[in-house]
Amino acid sequence: MNKLSDLIKFFEPVSDWQEVVRNNFERKSGTYSYVTVTDIEVKYNDQVFYYPTKINFEYGYIKALKEIVRREKISLNEKQIKITERKKIIPFGFYERGKKYSGEIFQIINDIVGTKINSNCLFSPDLLTTRDSPLYNIDSNQKWASYLLVLQRISKNDSTVTPEMLDILNDLLDDYGIHYGYDSSLRDFVLVIFPMPYIKVVENKIKRNESNESIFLVLEVNQLGLFYTSQLKLEIDGLIKNVKKEIIYQKVESVKFGKAKYQVIELTPDSKGEIGFAAFSIKINGILVEKFSGYYIRDIKLDIKVK
Repeated sequence: MNKLSDLIKFFEPVSDWQEVVRNNFERKSGTYSYVTVTDIEVKYNDQVFYYPTKINFEYGYIKALKEIVRREKISLNEKQIKITERKKIIPFGFYERGKKYSGEIFQIINDIVGTKINSNCLFSPDLLTTRDSPLYNIDSNQKWASYLLVLQRISKNDSTVTPEMLDILNDLLDDYGIHYGYDSSLRDFVLVIFPMPYIKVVENKIKRNESNESIFLVLEVNQLGLFYTSQLKLEIDGLIKNVKKEIIYQKVESVKFGKAKYQVIELTPDSKGEIGFAAFSIKINGILVEKFSGYYIRDIKLDIKVK
């Protein structure tokens, strides 16, 4: 199982994380209206193992601060493992800085993490999709492609974990969206997730029509009202190659949306041929909000000889 340090090793080091947040995630854009802060600990054999604090910015309407505690007990080798998830859901205050959890996004993060953050911070240079590492490994319950900021507290590592306990921990937290191996440094990490909660691809397949093939996409729209109250330019930047790795489609197309939560888009190559690879990026007013790239598995024919 991957370590968290391996998942984020290609992220870009940042010397001033507050400036990164200030420049990329403005409060008045209206993208986020509340934040969920999650802490998970596992207790076994008189030891407590802490996972990173996860800060997830979200869109929606929350009236008041909520604190939720989820406890789970698992019996193993005549001993009990206790998992505790503490979740705090925090609505934002005023745009202007006046009290805790108000002001700009970076100020709200400051309220949550405090001042004991060292300079070893990382930021994902590219949008991370929910289908791929590292976002899936870090939070497989995440629904939207996201950017990720990784902060580190001044060290307070846990005690050494035994090989037996390591195996237990690595298979324990699937239901909580965690798919990376445990190590004693995890307690130091703070994972800040900035989703792009606008559009996501929920279906992506090849459509065949006689000798022609095209890419059939179904998009789910989250903030549907946004498309009728603002001047938005929605584009799909697509690249399609055939099984011979030849480019048969490469263009940027504007997309017009109807009044529905799910929208169907078809990308048709200029040349006929079997599609082997596709990559596309979905942008709103030039801002990347969703992307996909990958190979398609063709029909497999088995040459079986019966004696």
